[in-house]
Amino acid sequence: VLLEDCASTLARRATSMETSELATSIVPLGDKGFEGADLSAACAELAARKSALARLPAVGLIALCVSATKSAALSTCMGPVLEAAAAALSKWPAADAIRLLLAATKTKGEAVPAGIWS
Repeated sequence: VLLEDCASTLARRATSMETSELATSIVPLGDKGFEGADLSAACAELAARKSALARLPAVGLIALCVSATKSAALSTCMGPVLEAAAAALSKWPAADAIRLLLAATKTKGEAVPAGIWS
């Protein structure tokens, strides 16, 4: 019940949150394997912020990808998250790039679009 309440509150407040706060709030719910319409709604709001996602640090983008390996609700935002990561990947340390790529291959839900890495 607590995770449902957190996801419900997050969905209601998502539009008024900064992108980094929204991403940081989505990650723990995904890490717990939470599935639900409210988390999907928050992820849809995050996905709509493509230019702001590009400003998230590597650690934030990686955390979202890792969470997506545990919850299909995050599949809503994986395309834009991976697009943001792909744009900056050449500047990341190799260990971070590898971690992101491994997580991206294991995400639950919809498959990662093939054109992401081209």
